[in-house]
Amino acid sequence: MGLSVQKTGSAPVVPPLRLLLATLGDRLVAFEADAVRGSIETEDPEWDKGVTAEGILYEAVDLANRLALPFDPDGVGVKGSILLLSQGVLRGCVRVARLHGVAECEPAQILPLSPHFHGVERQWYRGMILFEHTVAMVLNAVWVLEGVRSGQDGANLERQPEVLPPSTTIADLALSKVQEC
Repeated sequence: MGLSVQKTGSAPVVPPLRLLLATLGDRLVAFEADAVRGSIETEDPEWDKGVTAEGILYEAVDLANRLALPFDPDGVGVKGSILLLSQGVLRGCVRVARLHGVAECEPAQILPLSPHFHGVERQWYRGMILFEHTVAMVLNAVWVLEGVRSGQDGANLERQPEVLPPSTTIADLALSKVQEC
């Protein structure tokens, strides 16, 4: 994701980043809102076959497994949300246990990774943010979608994923979270 810089007077202005916060396993994670195409509430245990929304296949990404996190630490079964993600031509879907809503933060509020992140995990995360008395890891969307096929017409694949209802937009999600408060 590239940031556009606008000039007002002599100082450049960098727009705030919008992040969608979610619980994955026992961790709080943040996805760049620009990479989120929508969310679907479902209890379907076969989401891992992929999701087709508006004729586009979103291939399932087992992110909890990739990060070695237990998906269901509280024993809630298959309840949760499926996030539809895209970055460039890559499309994928990720199951999360809970959505917390959208937060805006200045780029300077994304804290760098601490020194104990010194290996391959530096590719997984863009940094960290503080959120509700804890830390959320800001995920690198390109890494999350690594290995998925480019977005294809779901009708042209041998394996037909289940077609779920149209996704909720980020604006709808944010409005519903505000109404919950």
